Amino acid sequence: MPKIARSEPWQHRFVEANGRRFHVVNWYRAAFRGGLPSAREFPKIAAPTLIIWGEGDVFLGKELTRGMRPYFSGPFSLKYLPGVSHWVQQEAPTRVNALLTRFLAGSARR
Repeated sequence: MPKIARSEPWQHRFVEANGRRFHVVNWYRAAFRGGLPSAREFPKIAAPTLIIWGEGDVFLGKELTRGMRPYFSGPFSLKYLPGVSHWVQQEAPTRVNALLTRFLAGSARR
């Protein structure tokens, strides 16, 4: 299991004293115990969508973003941030805020 750097105060809330993740992960495990519904059961997402993904995310690999486009009927944008892990807003606030500002400005014109 990957180690979380303990250099930032906010990260300490996600790690126990012995280095294991808090039990918040159990929520995700329990949420899908019955399995995931088929993607065909959901309508396509029509709202403008921006996904910002850290290329160095060890929790949710970049491969999870492949093949997403067919699930959107509205404007869709996927931006990868090199050198950034799972915590994109905390690790690259300037880059994330610039992407959000451009996205929201474009959404306001629609």
